Amino acid sequence: MGARLIEVREYPEFAEGHIEGSELVPLGTLDKASEGWDRSEPLTLVCRSGRRAEVARQTLAGRDSLHSRCSTVECRRGRTAASLGAGLVGAGLVYAGVSDNCMMASVLGRMPWNNPEKAKA
Repeated sequence: MGARLIEVREYPEFAEGHIEGSELVPLGTLDKASEGWDRSEPLTLVCRSGRRAEVARQTLAGRDSLHSRCSTVECRRGRTAASLGAGLVGAGLVYAGVSDNCMMASVLGRMPWNNPEKAKA
C-alpha cells in the first residue's frame, strides 16, 4: 500500500496546481484534521519548498508517535507563461504611471478597427 499524499499548502497554491490524488490539508488546520487519521498509515507531506512539509512532519511525529513514517517532498513549480505575462503587464502599468505615456493605449489606437477612415470603407 502506498503512502497517503497530503499537501500542506494553502488553497490558492493547491488550486494553481497540485499532484493528482493528493489531499489538501493546510498546515494551519493539520492538528484538527489529523485527529481521526489512521496512525499506522504512512504519509508523504508535500509543499512548495519543503519547509511547511517538514513543520508538518515534526508536528505529527510529536503527537503520540503519530505517523512516525512521514516523509516530506519539495515541489517546485517553474515559471508559467501566465505569470510572465502578468509581470509584463504590471511593468507596463508602472511605466505608464511614471511617464504619463501608455504604450498599450498607443498600440491599441493604431489598430485597424480604431482608424475612422478605414471604418468607413
